[in-house]
Amino acid sequence: MENIIEIKDVCKSFGGKDNRTQVLNNVSLSVGKSEFISLMGASGSGKSTLLYLLGGLDIPDSGEIVLDGRDISKMRDRALSKLRRKGMGFVFQFFNLVQNLTVEDNILLPLVMDGRSPKKNREKLDSILETVGLSDKRKSYPNQLSGGQQQRCAVARAVIYEPKILLADEPTGNLDSKSGTEIMELFSRINKEKGITILMVTHSAECAAYSDKVITLSDGKILS
Repeated sequence: MENIIEIKDVCKSFGGKDNRTQVLNNVSLSVGKSEFISLMGASGSGKSTLLYLLGGLDIPDSGEIVLDGRDISKMRDRALSKLRRKGMGFVFQFFNLVQNLTVEDNILLPLVMDGRSPKKNREKLDSILETVGLSDKRKSYPNQLSGGQQQRCAVARAVIYEPKILLADEPTGNLDSKSGTEIMELFSRINKEKGITILMVTHSAECAAYSDKVITLSDGKILS
């Protein structure tokens, strides 16, 4: 299987000059195209830090992160921004929807911010609304939706560009068990039907069971 993510000897620490905390310690990991990977571990094990480094939201102290053949540490800001916008999708524990925009406008926001015409993407929007089960809520606002519906809207927004990689940080952490199951089934469907590689941070063994492989981190190192 061809790898889409290569992490090589990545280290990351935080704190002052005389009081540094090592969060990641020589982490190496390969992820194949279309794989669904769960990152697990106790709080402070480094899993969310690793996810943020993969998303280019922070930079490692040392080591390499190669996404789809490109070392992101060597990319200019504009190129990295384009990669985050088009090549990656992000889903977080909190939905981060724009409250004064409708469901369909929230989903289309990445295209609008990129200068794309919403009218020319109606077919794509209709398809994604059907995939996430929100066709009947397209004109609703976030405060008119349940938590599960808001997260499905956030997922739709994350995949509107059909990215190669989807990064999810505790995507069910703010949901009840029924809504959490619906989100995981949606992730599984997106992974299988669209071939999108998914890396998900989770504390839940039930959620991790949907993935192809579970990577466990402890004290900044990969255990398994």
